[in-house]
Amino acid sequence: MQRLGVSRSVQRYKKRRKQEEEARLRKAIIDLAHDHRRYGCRRVANMLCASGWHVNRKRVWRIWRE
Repeated sequence: MQRLGVSRSVQRYKKRRKQEEEARLRKAIIDLAHDHRRYGCRRVANMLCASGWHVNRKRVWRIWRE
C-alpha cells in the first residue's frame, strides 16, 4: 500500500450547517415556545417533527439551551 503523505485532518469532511436553515429552525422553536409556554424541549421537538421539520432531538436541545 502506498502512502500519499496527506494528514488525516485534511481527509476528513467537516459538516457545516446552513445559516439560513438554522435561523429558520431557531425562529420556529421560539415561536412554539412562546405559543405553548408549558411545553418543554422534547414536546417542542415532537411538534416540529409533526409539522414537517426533520430535526434531531439533540439539535433542538442545543438551540433550546442558547
